Amino acid sequence: MERGPGRPSLQLVQQAVQALYHDPDPSGKERASCWLGELQRSVHAWEISDQLLQIHQDVESCYFAAQTMKMKIQTSFYELPTDSHASLRDSLLSHIQNLKDLSPVIVTQLALAIADLALQMASWKGCVQTLVEKYSNDVTSLPFLLEILTVLPEEVHSRSLRIGANRRTEIIEDLAYYSSTVVSLLCHCSCRPAQLHLFLG
Repeated sequence: MERGPGRPSLQLVQQAVQALYHDPDPSGKERASCWLGELQRSVHAWEISDQLLQIHQDVESCYFAAQTMKMKIQTSFYELPTDSHASLRDSLLSHIQNLKDLSPVIVTQLALAIADLALQMASWKGCVQTLVEKYSNDVTSLPFLLEILTVLPEEVHSRSLRIGANRRTEIIEDLAYYSSTVVSLLCHCSCRPAQLHLFLG
């Protein structure tokens, strides 16, 4: 698991993730953890995480990728050029929809990533309304939609996000403006709890 100067292969990353979770040797787990930690801090983590989520080979690699994506958005959002923000948003929304049945912890990590992206992506106006209109009519999408809408207000006050007071105020006002939309969605969900329960577990 030697660390080269360039981008590691997906196969190497997957091997490291498997070692982290399944290597019976504690020293092997520690080496994998250190190597993956270095990867998470590198600029290559964006593309690798996106590809791991796209191929979704196993739960472990998807969780690592979702967690990495959340961490990168929280701490290294400045690494991305502004013109890539929209494609990252679309990619994350695609991932959470495709992986919604794989594991609740993966859905939570992706929901946090989407919420943190929305908070830092000034060009994404009316994100609450956009998400509700896009997913509220599909019962299979309601669990992850509600997860995003749950963590979004919480993340507004997160100290780990590098956003100024003005942006926080803007988001809080945006959430307040669309609060009736969210309430309507919750009322809509309460009208069909049996169906929703099947997906929320």
